[in-house]
Amino acid sequence: MKRDALRIYLGDHLAGAGAGVEIARRIADSYKGTAEEPAFRQLAADIEADRQTLIEIRERLDMARAPLKEAVAWVGEKVAQIKLSDAVTGDAHMTRLLELETLETGISGKLGLWRALEVVPSPERLGVDLELLERRAKEQRRFVEQHRIEEARAAFAA
Repeated sequence: MKRDALRIYLGDHLAGAGAGVEIARRIADSYKGTAEEPAFRQLAADIEADRQTLIEIRERLDMARAPLKEAVAWVGEKVAQIKLSDAVTGDAHMTRLLELETLETGISGKLGLWRALEVVPSPERLGVDLELLERRAKEQRRFVEQHRIEEARAAFAA
């Protein structure tokens, strides 16, 4: 197995997962007091659980974390947070639409991660159920897509 390649790959996804958690929490906050809030809080919790799964995989494989990459991703997410504010977009629905699109892109990347890990030599040593993680990512993507389309309708309605 090419350990360095896998270490870099996992590190990149871990950095992205941290940003994904931040975005998911911010989206959940934007639904505060609505019927959708609990579902978005659960989504944020599930994305955090996926991030923890990545950390556990790296630990099982005895691979060090990449704090610099994680810090850069965190800073990038904060810049995006400024860019994706109502003050910049001019509309709460447009802000949510862009945040949901960003989150959906991240979830699609995570789905690709779980699929890619299936080809790691002896994937059972990762200690995770990759099929379950793939199903969860697909469910997350479906959920986000449904709400993304709703926000697009609201953002573009006359």
